[in-house]
Amino acid sequence: MKISIITSCTGLKTVSVPNQLTQEDFQKGASHVRCREAELVNSMRPAGLLYSGEQHVRLMKGVQAAREQGAKVRVSILSAGYGVVEEGQLIAPYEMTFNTMKKKESQSWATMLGIQEGVREVLDAPSDMTLILLGDRYLQACELTCVTSLHSPTWALCGKGSVKRFSPAFQLVLLRQSHTGQFGAAMTNLKGRVAARILENVHLGPAEAIRQAFMQTLAPAVAESLF
Repeated sequence: MKISIITSCTGLKTVSVPNQLTQEDFQKGASHVRCREAELVNSMRPAGLLYSGEQHVRLMKGVQAAREQGAKVRVSILSAGYGVVEEGQLIAPYEMTFNTMKKKESQSWATMLGIQEGVREVLDAPSDMTLILLGDRYLQACELTCVTSLHSPTWALCGKGSVKRFSPAFQLVLLRQSHTGQFGAAMTNLKGRVAARILENVHLGPAEAIRQAFMQTLAPAVAESLF
């Protein structure tokens, strides 16, 4: 089984240095970033190992479980600094997020990074299941309402407020705010937990794996109400 995942970067990272990359560095272009990376070469890590936020950590445990079942999993990370990066790509520590940007700035910055094209490349790749785990501001940068057709079954884990960020081509797994209290976690943490459960059950097939994820992570009565 081939699985594609689009997830977001996190503020927390496994490496922290005082001279990390900033928005000013990325604004100066790729050549400048490469020069700065040379200064930070000892701090660079594969993207999949750089982030230590709860959503990413939980997700990657699920990725490992899926791979142990024989699934081929592609993890693409939407970075507010680097754009769309693959799990194994070496990147430097940086401080950058879409969460503090206003709409026009977000759109301009996403265009500069080629985010829309990067996301569409992932969505166009052959896959048995694609999962999207992005917060609202990151979804805004992707402009997924313009995607009218998909080449693979694609599910997005999202909150009610982000439904408007998708075209009808996507299958939405709606996560309610009330669920976060059950786990003592923010909505993004809940996405990581649910995604991990889905990946742990990929041998059942995409649709059943999603169903089982809710049955295992939520109270049975709540889980049943979602289907």
